[in-house]
Amino acid sequence: MKLQKFLAECGIVSRHHAEEFIRKGLVEVNNRIVTSPEITVDPSKDEVKYKGLRCRIEKKFYIILNKPRGYVSTFKDNLGRKSVYQLIPPESSRVFPVGRLDMDAEGLMLFTNDGDLANTIMHPRYAVPKTYYIVCSGRVDDGAINALKNGIWISEGKIVPKEVNLLKRMREKTILRMTITEGKKNELKRIIKKVGNRVIHLKRLSIGPLRLGDLKTGSYRYLTEKEIQLLRGYVDFSTVPSSSG
Repeated sequence: MKLQKFLAECGIVSRHHAEEFIRKGLVEVNNRIVTSPEITVDPSKDEVKYKGLRCRIEKKFYIILNKPRGYVSTFKDNLGRKSVYQLIPPESSRVFPVGRLDMDAEGLMLFTNDGDLANTIMHPRYAVPKTYYIVCSGRVDDGAINALKNGIWISEGKIVPKEVNLLKRMREKTILRMTITEGKKNELKRIIKKVGNRVIHLKRLSIGPLRLGDLKTGSYRYLTEKEIQLLRGYVDFSTVPSSSG
């Protein structure tokens, strides 16, 4: 197994960040610092340490949370703001979020220590759809909706939503449901600003086959085995670059 994958399997970090930490010299294999994420390890024989602590493959956790507003998506916050980790069980402190939500956003968050699954869901190559309920300031007219459907250019490139649905249009606000497959920072807020409006409320309703359903705000639950299999089956894992060795 490649070291990068092993760290993800241990729930230390996502596979995406494991490479960075290895290259920084934070990982030891059999008491020797290694800097290549391509090195292979045998979990039954090799001793791997991250920042001096022994790494072991952990039981996999899969948790969804209905995030409230006013919580940051990081484990610690230098400003002392409330963290989503205060809302999930303490034994899950080693899980990481699969796609964060801004402090002022709410809705579905998925947490896991399954590095392969997390990496696949977040990677733009696999275009896993994420659906949002959006309240915009002002009237989003038909021209703006068509512009959103056709794609909006931002600094990183053109963002073309998978779906744009008008739910309700009022004098002072408009409600949309949008599905995207990108993962750019604040992309929904940015593209709606480009058409002359502003996001005043944002709620994530789904990630791939996972639905928020009737989960109460601030509550969490563990995924069922069926949901885990649905999520893993949603992407063809035969196309995922191998991380074993």
